[in-house]
Amino acid sequence: MSQQPKNLALAQHNHLDKHRSFAPGVPNGMKEPIRLAAAMHSGGGSQCAGVRQQEARMGPNWLSNTLGELEQLELYERLSACLRDGPPSPNSTRGAWHALDDCEHPEYGGGVNNFTPETFMCPSAERINPTVTISTYCLEGDGASKGNYAACWGAPPLNGTQRDDDYYFGYTPDLSAADDQTRGMFRLEFLPESAYENEIRVNNPLRGGETLDMRWLFGYGHGTRPADAIDGLTNSLMLSEVLAWESKKDGRGVWASAAMGATVFNARLTPNSRQLDKIPMCDQNWTSLPTPKGCIRERGSAGMFAAARSRHTKGVNTALGDASGRFISDEIAPLVWRALATIAQGEALPATY
Repeated sequence: MSQQPKNLALAQHNHLDKHRSFAPGVPNGMKEPIRLAAAMHSGGGSQCAGVRQQEARMGPNWLSNTLGELEQLELYERLSACLRDGPPSPNSTRGAWHALDDCEHPEYGGGVNNFTPETFMCPSAERINPTVTISTYCLEGDGASKGNYAACWGAPPLNGTQRDDDYYFGYTPDLSAADDQTRGMFRLEFLPESAYENEIRVNNPLRGGETLDMRWLFGYGHGTRPADAIDGLTNSLMLSEVLAWESKKDGRGVWASAAMGATVFNARLTPNSRQLDKIPMCDQNWTSLPTPKGCIRERGSAGMFAAARSRHTKGVNTALGDASGRFISDEIAPLVWRALATIAQGEALPATY
């Protein structure tokens, strides 16, 4: 099996050693979190927050957050500079408020997410044009290069009986699990008020004066800790694979996005399921196609989900919470797959699966 998922998981453990937690799935810095606005905002562009876009603050997703640990130091420095210096407008008075939507600008050394490091790509996957841009989901012509690895966001309920906002808040791609027993290793983390104490003014010659330094949006120390994984790190999925497609209207595999199907999957479907993924960035030309390319576009309700998918024969590569690698068969029992995807539900796993 490929070493890439294991390497990405080891980077999370290096992040843990430095910051006391794994990287947040995606850190949200809204001072008064609005559930639906935050949900839309975390996977797409800043305009997806609607009337709250001027209040929205979204940090780097779990993969962008570990660029340093993955020895992608130039990309990390570009991202850090973006959060410190802000958008390219000469009148900007703050660092970037949206790590995905703001940090593709060429002035940050060529942009942050305008190409894909080799370690983000599965050797067996189809190679995507590294200069592809995205024009969907409030991302307008932004650099949004694609890879093949995704974080486990847990196991959504199968009945979907929650009110839409609670369901959005709890189980869709972009938000944390309201019910901690169904959460995965990663989720959206609303940063506490204490994080704003790091919103300081710094002298910024690039902007001709002082700007707000927004690097606190990395959310260091506010991700999952090993103690949160009541089921044990060896019994909890951390990462698996997704497939990317060359289209400006399809966001699967976009490595800087926390949208479902981009760098997020959940256990609603088993690996390489024949059922279509329901995701916010689906190319509408492909809705009539079968899997794996076919998909259903969903943005306005709570029912989004995406399976782990690969080009391998009869399974997907995964990394567990202890950074061990595991090849999981497409034939895994759905309940066992869901149990692996949660970190605190207390299920007993079979000896083999």
